[in-house]
Amino acid sequence: MDDVAVVQPLNEPGSRKKCNRVRGPTFMCKVWGQQEDERVKVSFNDKGQPISNNSILSHFLGTIARNGKYAPLHYKSWSKMPRVYKDDMFALVLQKFDFCSGHKRWILRSLSKKWRNWKATVKRDNFDSDLPIEEQIHSPPDRVQADQWKELIKYWHGDAKKVSDKNKDSRAGQSTIYRMGKTPLAIVREAEAKNLGHDPSRAHLFLTCFTDNGKEQMKELSKQVPEGELDSSGPNDVFSQAMGKEKSGSVRMYGLGVCPSDVWGEVPSSGTSYRMSMEWKTELDKTNKKLEELTNLYLSRTNGGNTSNIPVTSPNQQIGSSTSFSQRGRVKVGDYVNFKSVANPTDVVGKGRIASMDPSTEVGGEELGANWCEIHVQVPILWDEHLMRPYGGLKTVGDAIGTPIAWPISLVRLMPTIVVKDDDSCFMD
Repeated sequence: MDDVAVVQPLNEPGSRKKCNRVRGPTFMCKVWGQQEDERVKVSFNDKGQPISNNSILSHFLGTIARNGKYAPLHYKSWSKMPRVYKDDMFALVLQKFDFCSGHKRWILRSLSKKWRNWKATVKRDNFDSDLPIEEQIHSPPDRVQADQWKELIKYWHGDAKKVSDKNKDSRAGQSTIYRMGKTPLAIVREAEAKNLGHDPSRAHLFLTCFTDNGKEQMKELSKQVPEGELDSSGPNDVFSQAMGKEKSGSVRMYGLGVCPSDVWGEVPSSGTSYRMSMEWKTELDKTNKKLEELTNLYLSRTNGGNTSNIPVTSPNQQIGSSTSFSQRGRVKVGDYVNFKSVANPTDVVGKGRIASMDPSTEVGGEELGANWCEIHVQVPILWDEHLMRPYGGLKTVGDAIGTPIAWPISLVRLMPTIVVKDDDSCFMD
């Protein structure tokens, strides 16, 4: 996997004894050197976790997280790192891997975890709290930039020491050990589901993947489940009875990036809704492209191979003319409209004005394509609603006031207008 083995001597200079070859850092040279048309295809499960070529993606994310150029190490926390670095990291991943951009949330969470682990490793191997700053500040590790190392040393000698001591005490109380190596829970769950013929319970996965604390209690509780029935999938299952309730924002035994609402809620989390909308958009774009190719092929054959007399129509117009419900007949350029949420089409996300419905119009460097329109946002309603095509620093509807965004025509409705009659009465048109 593009690993680089380095030779480290185990004896004093001059010794004739052999040196052991040990595993060095993973550089993923092959992936870094590939062209954009050689991108690695990655598939994700219904929880938004990678399940194919996962190790290649994971190792590559690790090389980014350990690179101070892309992920500066001196920030106190991942949340303090400016967004521009995270956007650049995600753009770099998209250059090397082929997947829907809606999986950005998982990619960034994985980078965050690897960045924190790398920071902890650098501290463990190179920092000595008993030595003065002056003795350490001018000796940065080989893979850490000098200016970032200086900031780290200053921080670790200050308030960070108290936090570190507290975290050490917390880790000392942990008695469960994950015994599946580098295989993530999402992959283990996928394999167990195939073996069992159904989705494994959290208790089953825990007994499979972990050792020690909680095992005996979980086995006893599992015996109480009636024969022939499955452990209930919910926040009060056997696992939670043995290990305690979940903390806010995550679900144990499902792996990185899964929220309680994704597993047990009727409505998925906002991050999952955004991912699903981007997956639908990707599939819609593929379908529209295929439809355009088939339409052009049909027209060229019916005209005897002569396409010079074929009227030039956009994919939007072709689709609109073949359906009884044409969004082009409802809205047009210049109309003031409400645009709605893809997760809940009854919710109005914001208000704006249609600037273009031409599929070749670019918004944020990307063509609209079939069935999309350009809207200039005037009034956000759901400020935190994710844009379906984020670009630049624009991530939510609230970020996009006064700027153009791309939105599906199927989720755009004419804004009702008030008509005033001669007798001063009024009605909604």
